[in-house]
Amino acid sequence: AALLLLLGVGVAAIPVPSSSSKKDGDATNPHANDPWSWYSRGLAGWKAGEKTADLLDGTSWKVPARRKAVVFIPPFSGVRLQSRLTSREMLDPLEVLCTRNTHGEWIPAWIGDVPNIPVVNFAVAKCGIENLFTPPPRGVEVRFEDTFDATMFIDQHQKVPIWAGWVTALETLGWVRGTDLFSLAFDWRTGPTSFRAPGATFDRLKTLIEGAVASSGGPVIAVGMSMGAPVLALFLSSGHVSEEWKAAHIEGMVSISGVMGGAVSPLFGLLSGAWAQLIPAVFQSTVLKLVRTMGSIPWLLPAENVFGSNRVVVRNANRTFTTGEVGELLRQ
Repeated sequence: AALLLLLGVGVAAIPVPSSSSKKDGDATNPHANDPWSWYSRGLAGWKAGEKTADLLDGTSWKVPARRKAVVFIPPFSGVRLQSRLTSREMLDPLEVLCTRNTHGEWIPAWIGDVPNIPVVNFAVAKCGIENLFTPPPRGVEVRFEDTFDATMFIDQHQKVPIWAGWVTALETLGWVRGTDLFSLAFDWRTGPTSFRAPGATFDRLKTLIEGAVASSGGPVIAVGMSMGAPVLALFLSSGHVSEEWKAAHIEGMVSISGVMGGAVSPLFGLLSGAWAQLIPAVFQSTVLKLVRTMGSIPWLLPAENVFGSNRVVVRNANRTFTTGEVGELLRQ
């Protein structure tokens, strides 16, 4: 809603679907009698193959004459990564089952295809996690996929959306990729020090926004999701761009679940590899090694200046640890 308001999009009328309507009132329709079905379908519940023309049926929209350009900044894990393997080293004997050469080709490195054979599945998934280490195993190169589509879905099969729903809805309203709709691709494994490096994330974001302003004819609305929001906030507040630049290029900022004060799941990742119980136990030791190589993870820990020093973040059989004791906890 905040994004639509900033973009100047107005809803003239949102009629409540009639219960007698077979299309909107059918009991088999998960959006039956839901006046906000355009939102759940278009922004939150987007799925591959749904016609964009159906996203906004029954709703009259008033789109401003000049559409304000939108620049999306993806969350942690929200940009597809690719790897290229050349005689990749084996870190344990089971990895003989893994791909060790891609013959010069870049292949999906983040949520790629995994065979449905238990032992092979485990080996391939483990190798895939290890390939993302910073630095990676010998014989492995990793890069982010520098395309707009790489920020739409986590996976190449387009089953797990990132910005896809938002983009589909805005395109239905007239926004055009490359004209007034943009998205930043970057390596989400890195942290603030790497963001500021010449030619890295912040320089790329600056260039992207400048291109969006030139293309659309006015300042942009910048939208960050989860880690993308503090990435955007740091870019705007760390002196990387001047106040004059911000006034000329940024009309507004939208934070979607922005982890401005950090979160506990990165802490779980650093401690155990469990990532708030999202990671199967069999992979936790490998994920633990992975997250401890990532510059972005420590940056996302619960911030003492936001939550105070006495907020309990970890409790075990022997004691509790507060935000003020995270350093001690990690050293232990």
